[in-house]
Amino acid sequence: MYLPVEECDFFSAYEPLRRMGHGGRNGVLLARRKTDRVLCAVKLFAEEDRAAAIHEARILNGLYHPAIPVFYGLTPIRRRGPYGPGYGLVMSFIPGVPLSTAVGDGLTPDTAVSYAMQLCEVLAYLHGLPEPVLHLDLQPQNILVNEYGRLFLVDFGSSDSSSTTASATERFGTPDFAAPEIYRPGRLDAGADLYSVGMLLYYMLTGATADMSSPIMLGTCFEEICRRVSDREAGEMLAEIICRLLYPTPFLRCYDAKTLNHRLDRVLSRLRGGVSKQPATEAAARDPRIVNVGICGVSAGIGVTHVALTLNEAFRRKTNDGRIAGNRGECNLHVTDYGVASPDGVRRMCEQTDCQILLSGMQTWQRSAYRAAASMLPDSAIFLFNFGDGKMFRGFVSNLAEPEAKRSLRVPYISDPYYASSDVESFASDVYSMVLRSQMHLENEGRLYR
Repeated sequence: MYLPVEECDFFSAYEPLRRMGHGGRNGVLLARRKTDRVLCAVKLFAEEDRAAAIHEARILNGLYHPAIPVFYGLTPIRRRGPYGPGYGLVMSFIPGVPLSTAVGDGLTPDTAVSYAMQLCEVLAYLHGLPEPVLHLDLQPQNILVNEYGRLFLVDFGSSDSSSTTASATERFGTPDFAAPEIYRPGRLDAGADLYSVGMLLYYMLTGATADMSSPIMLGTCFEEICRRVSDREAGEMLAEIICRLLYPTPFLRCYDAKTLNHRLDRVLSRLRGGVSKQPATEAAARDPRIVNVGICGVSAGIGVTHVALTLNEAFRRKTNDGRIAGNRGECNLHVTDYGVASPDGVRRMCEQTDCQILLSGMQTWQRSAYRAAASMLPDSAIFLFNFGDGKMFRGFVSNLAEPEAKRSLRVPYISDPYYASSDVESFASDVYSMVLRSQMHLENEGRLYR
């Protein structure tokens, strides 16, 4: 994938504010974009590190996930001074603290497991791409935790496609958290990242890393995990998972990210007295009322991930823990991206969520795709229409049946999912109102049990 470096100089487009932390040779800078005043995180690279900057930019440019920073561009820094000369990798700013700060002397077992489940979700996305991406540097400084208990994965400088890892001449993992095979020649697979998840789980429970200098130490690791978990059965289940992930031989780890997430959910259910946590974010699990919203699109490239991320961020801004005051009290909405609508995907979305949203375009040629997807959804579904103005929206909706038209909204222009424009805030409030009406409709029919 060709990714040119932007022609404009960094200082003509961004206002530097302060250094935030480490990352890259020269650290990470907090800056403000001059055009719209949006805060950005800028990873700084020296001039001689141009290849590394372009490599990380290419990786980030193809990733779209709520737990991964949004890539804005790679900009030259020509002015000599504390920030240059060199290059700036510009991304969305994510407020939060490193996992190492959040862990301290150790987290409670259910919090540690829920954090690991969030890591599994983003790894399932990365490993499930058509060209799978391995992070290869999962460690506490590369994981941010925000005030709502949401995890974000940053610093993709060591990442690579699984198909090209065999040709890598140099690898940089973090000692104690990197899988042993990272330091050996040969092709890597998802097991390298899952080893790091196992070590991170141990670290979150104990505040320290496990001594893996010998396979014999797995027994000590097992005993330490069991000692930290008061529920004996849950402790043994969790210890078995962690020890399996820490096997020095990759093929013996026997997990992929989705399977691991499922097994951790069983542990969490046991830790919480049989109540499985849905969705897999800690903030949602704490809320008194949760409405899980699923969104899918009529085709690829329609903006499902962008809209899901925008709605989640807008809901989270409303009040603490993302709750919005409504006629029936406070309600937490969590939006999950289900990709392109397919019979299996829609069935899974309907089974796992309380409310379903379909995202479509407004062009005439998209009507047939919209009809096909809408026919698979329940009569309480909500319909969002992207990439068009008010006139196009009214023309498209005028051909829909009245019940569908009443549950339809136009998506405004969204330049940045993290930017709280008035149009985005109004749009999120309208979506919330429709979700609330949908839930009331289901309860009146006796189809919602909460």
